[in-house]
Amino acid sequence: MAESQKTPSLVPDYDDRVETLNLSNRSTNALKLAGIRDIEQFLNINERDVCGIKNIGAKSAEEILQCQKRLLGYGLQKQNALSALEQPVYELNISVRAANVLAKNGVNTIDKLVNMRDEDIEQLKKIGKKTVKEIMYCKRALSALPVNNAAPETRIDIRKHRLLKLQNAYQMIPGHRRDRAVQDYLSAVSGIEASLIIKESGNFLPSLHSVSDIVSVFEEATNNTSNTQKVLFLLGIFAFDVRASLDRAFGALLSEESFGRFLNILEKRIAGQVLQEIADSLGLTRERVRQLECKGIKLLNEHLMPLCVDIIAFIDMENNFEKIITHEELRRCIGDAKYFDLFLYAMKTNGPWDAYQYHKRFHVFCRRDLYDRIDALSGYMNALPAIIDRDQKDAALESLGVQLELPLKIIMMEFVNAYKPAGRVYYRGKLSLARMYDYVLEKYYPEGIKLFDDAIIESFKKQVVDVFGEIDVSENNHAIYSRITSVSVLCDRGTYIHPCFVTIDAGLIDEIASHILISPKGGLSFGELFEDFRQKLALRSNINNKYFLHGALELRLKDRFLFTRDAIVKKTKT
Repeated sequence: MAESQKTPSLVPDYDDRVETLNLSNRSTNALKLAGIRDIEQFLNINERDVCGIKNIGAKSAEEILQCQKRLLGYGLQKQNALSALEQPVYELNISVRAANVLAKNGVNTIDKLVNMRDEDIEQLKKIGKKTVKEIMYCKRALSALPVNNAAPETRIDIRKHRLLKLQNAYQMIPGHRRDRAVQDYLSAVSGIEASLIIKESGNFLPSLHSVSDIVSVFEEATNNTSNTQKVLFLLGIFAFDVRASLDRAFGALLSEESFGRFLNILEKRIAGQVLQEIADSLGLTRERVRQLECKGIKLLNEHLMPLCVDIIAFIDMENNFEKIITHEELRRCIGDAKYFDLFLYAMKTNGPWDAYQYHKRFHVFCRRDLYDRIDALSGYMNALPAIIDRDQKDAALESLGVQLELPLKIIMMEFVNAYKPAGRVYYRGKLSLARMYDYVLEKYYPEGIKLFDDAIIESFKKQVVDVFGEIDVSENNHAIYSRITSVSVLCDRGTYIHPCFVTIDAGLIDEIASHILISPKGGLSFGELFEDFRQKLALRSNINNKYFLHGALELRLKDRFLFTRDAIVKKTKT
């Protein structure tokens, strides 16, 4: 397969990390702590270097030196043959069986072997595990061995080979991503090893602002295999394909027969079956079903971790960091139903990444730092008006989003849960006639409504239907008159106004109440009170007549005094 057609991966095709040498964990960790991370570095250390590694034991040192000797043994028998791409594979110091397998599969030159992927080697016909391992070691040694002593006219141009790999990997990055900031993509990197690679790429990253800037470091990156791999890793993140990555992560797992028992339980759980229901159908205990479910989820997560990218964070980054990811947005990016359902279930229960948390109430993934604020959202939503005009909805929700520092997307979800549409408004709770009359009176009658005759009431009724749609306002005019007066305040003879338009200083209300209580009379007329407080009312309220004073006092003092048509009366003690 031509390199330009290869599927991009976060692991370079010529993977020469020391982890691939199958050394013990102790030896591998010792090498990495000493800064020896790739095979090229590994092959260039001597016995003194190995023995000088901090805290390394004799057994580990011997294992490392034996592995180095074995790798060097895969070199070509002729001194300068390593640098000749056209040399036949039988020139390599490999077993006859390995050479025959390569030749029979059409891999008859070093050029073809060096450019093979590991999966291509594994798929060769009539090849055993031992031979696969031998050929992979040989290929990695060929990619990493120094060639400075080779004849100039036959030398493999390793730097050119590395540059070609970088250029091909860059071509796999979708065009719309090349203008994005590098740090956007690095925010989705996951895993200790991946984070370490990013940290070690410090000599490149400061010069990179947008993704396209990475081309400027290609020449420097070809100086050695380690730098090449770091840049290839970055390119792999920029070109990350969610669907292809999940296909790699889950494809092999789903094809394994041993995973079938776990898959059966996971599919039943995804379909909504409870543990006891599954246990009864399979003849197992509830606890055993729970254990198998946990094991299945663990296997899914183990196959997701090597991707080195938090898929939820990556999709959020592609969505310009909205910090909220819905099922629909995930499905658009992931596609395949089976992979999608398994991935979603794994992430909802105990996903391998912790930057985002599943919110069960809204059925979305949200950044963890938003979770508590989202939980408190319903309380803030209740502080909004119970009825909101359609034209004012967006401004009200945007203001709430700014106040709570939450994305508008989640504010809208809560709004849809809390409010229902009716005509030209949205409302919360039960939409009674009294609430509708109250809203219309406040919005359209700031000067009050004069309830003199049936024509005015009919006009008011049409206004209610215009605002709230084709609702049933079957009350007779007298009932409508009574309901309007129950939600409004008398402000003039026969005129009623919404309570929100009554403005009077609270201190003045207390003065009037005290004046009534100390009066020797059992009660005072509203005309009398208005004359006594005329000047103060003009300065500290919008009350301009005795009828308005009657309505305002009844609104504020109805629990302390009795009200008649013309007077306010003290309550007698019983």
